[in-house]
Amino acid sequence: MKNTGYPAINRGAKRLAPKPVLSLVEGFIWGFFHLTMRINSYSFGVMKVGGSEYRGDLIIFPDRVKSRWWRKEGHSLAIEDLDDVLEFKPEVLVIGKGASGMMDVPASTKKTLQEHGMEVIADNTSRAWSIFNEQTEKGKKVVGAFHLTC
Repeated sequence: MKNTGYPAINRGAKRLAPKPVLSLVEGFIWGFFHLTMRINSYSFGVMKVGGSEYRGDLIIFPDRVKSRWWRKEGHSLAIEDLDDVLEFKPEVLVIGKGASGMMDVPASTKKTLQEHGMEVIADNTSRAWSIFNEQTEKGKKVVGAFHLTC
């Protein structure tokens, strides 16, 4: 895919059909001084963000989406899985643990994130995606890490 310079375009997203130019800004909420992503929808294994559809686990930053997110231990979230998040330093990290909550967030991982100044909200992905949107609408610097299946 050609690099257009627009942050909403993900380099790994599979598109089913060409998107019009307006979809490049679909899913963004313009704040007074910042730009944040918005999740359009979620169903088992599929999340729509900023006009693009993702069929694999992902991390959503205010200006980009990291698709094909893999964890060291699959269904357990290790601090090493969140290096990009730690570098970004969000106020809030919303973790989607999967449709039925199968991804574990160990207390040690949560504690380390909190020690880095983050509020950590972990819930089933079917609820976490709405929490992510609510936090962005409040103007918080939010990152979301989502397991899309089980």
